[in-house]
Amino acid sequence: MRLQFQERPWDLYLLVGYSVSVASIILVLGVGNLFSVLLVLFAPGYALVATLFPSDRKLDWIDRLVLSFGLSIAVVPLLGLTLNFTSFGLRPPAVVTTLTLFTVLVSAAAWWRRMQLPTTDRLSATLDIVVPPWKEYSPRERILAVMLAMCMINSAVSVSDVVLAPLPREAIKGFYLFGRCGRASV
Repeated sequence: MRLQFQERPWDLYLLVGYSVSVASIILVLGVGNLFSVLLVLFAPGYALVATLFPSDRKLDWIDRLVLSFGLSIAVVPLLGLTLNFTSFGLRPPAVVTTLTLFTVLVSAAAWWRRMQLPTTDRLSATLDIVVPPWKEYSPRERILAVMLAMCMINSAVSVSDVVLAPLPREAIKGFYLFGRCGRASV
């Protein structure tokens, strides 16, 4: 299977879809999860990098991804500082909404800039996924492949259990240190 984008910016479509989906989950359920980390640490920076560098001639993918994390770390506090001076304050729904709106609007600007370029100059990536036929695996490789698949399924179930049904937190009511005599004094 070959995944490729150059004519259409599938990376921006995925970024906007991811941001809106995670923000909707956070706003509806009222709790963050593991997936919300990328909403803060990656999505705004990637949208900004895609806007600043719509062509694939100036940055390779490693630089683009590293710069995305760096710009997110720089942009998110600025958005938070700006949000702090509004009537919304630094409440979680306001922060999530602001990050999502920033990502969507900057991704729209990136889409527009990328579509202005000729197709050959646009950012592109190709991912070839080749799975050899099951017959070509040795018996040892088959056992390892089945075990890996079982581990991945187990991990996915475990993560979804933790994310969807977190344990209730018990409040700490008190903490006492007792001496040898069973009293709070030495």
